[in-house]
This record gives sequence, C-alpha cells and structure tokens, in this order.
Amino acid sequence: MFQNFKRVQAIRPQVLDGASATSYVIDLAGATECNIVLSVGATDAAITALKLQESDTKTDATTLATGTDCTGLVFGTSADPLTGSTSVTPTATSDGYAYCLSFNTKNRKRFVQLVATAENTTVGAALSADAFLLLEQGPKSTSDRGYDGMLTA
Repeated sequence: MFQNFKRVQAIRPQVLDGASATSYVIDLAGATECNIVLSVGATDAAITALKLQESDTKTDATTLATGTDCTGLVFGTSADPLTGSTSVTPTATSDGYAYCLSFNTKNRKRFVQLVATAENTTVGAALSADAFLLLEQGPKSTSDRGYDGMLTA
C-alpha cells in the first residue's frame, strides 16, 4: 500500500496574517501524478491567493526561478472539475477545510510551488500543505518517502 507514493511538505504549519506562506519548491522528477492538499486550521482571514506555479528551474528551496501560474490550478478563476463552476478560495470561515490541487505531471515543468496568501486581520489563517507524488519507481526508505517515522500493518 502506497509503495510508490512520496510525501513532500509544501507548506509547514504556520499562521498567515497579511502575508504569503513560506512554501517549498516541489521537484516533480520521477513523478507521474501529484496531489497537493492545503489544510486550513483556525482562521479569521480569507485566503486571497491559492494557486500553483511552475518553472524549469529553482533559485533555492523556497524560490522558483520565474514561476508562472499553472493553467487550471488557480483557485478563484479555474473551474471545479466536478461541477464546472468557478472554484472559490478559502474564506474567513473555512476553519477545518481542505483544498486539493491534483494534476498529471506530463507536460509540466520540473518544479512547482504552492502560493497561499492571506488577508490582514486580527488573528490570521493557520494552514499547512503536503504534496503526494505518485512515482514511477517507489522510494526505498522511510525518509525517501518523506516521513521521519512510518508504521505499516
């Protein structure tokens, strides 16, 4: 079960208040599919931007070199694939909600990065995000799978 999956922490748990999240660049090399899940905790702030950007190169662990928006993966403008209606960004009352960006890596650039920005309020928005990559060949160790510890039964 999950032998060919790898987890990458895209956004470590943090609270945003009038700022963009510190987001880690995800390397898609060897992956065929990717699901990025943003989890929203307690919030009184709307997320004003939630989108995926891509680039052929990265500057460092948290910076794409000339990132561009991925068509179909921009909340607030891209259509929901199940309903066809325009997707919505998390609101100030989206406590406990999860948002997923799912895509095939074919015809994508090598590096992607999740962009999440919250409006300025009293408390802000608590959030985190993980990417789950389906790999052509499965990782050989727990750390290669993106975990510090792992149990299977």
